[in-house]
Amino acid sequence: MEKRPLIITFCAIILVLAIAFMLLSNGTTGNVVSEIHESAYLNQPLAGTFKITVEQTDNLPPSTPLFVALFRGNKEINVQTMTLGEFAKMSGTPPVLDASNNYVGPATYEVPIAKLIPDKLTESGEYELIFGLPKIDLLIKKVITVQ
Repeated sequence: MEKRPLIITFCAIILVLAIAFMLLSNGTTGNVVSEIHESAYLNQPLAGTFKITVEQTDNLPPSTPLFVALFRGNKEINVQTMTLGEFAKMSGTPPVLDASNNYVGPATYEVPIAKLIPDKLTESGEYELIFGLPKIDLLIKKVITVQ
């Protein structure tokens, strides 16, 4: 009985994210590259990076939402939501902005995963790391095995 509310909550989150993807998608392009190690060790933070590349033809407001989530099975470990502007600031890369202060390219913003999800993995098994940028209809899922 105790798992049922957790499963309902997880399904509700997925449904909200799917609706957000549909509503916010406007054909804007962009690219996210994940360099994630598919294995990790107990009591260590996640290794790797997420890179967002804004192409020359892109025009993304700094308020563009994105999220990073870590799950173990149906259990939410950590979910971080932020804006593209906050992500770019975390990268330390000077922003490339147009006259309206929107992100334009070419530019790449790279942030270590451990800076986004600082949790140390305390149980062995499989975890799922999800990165989403709904405005460009992008969702990356990676499975990480903890030894």
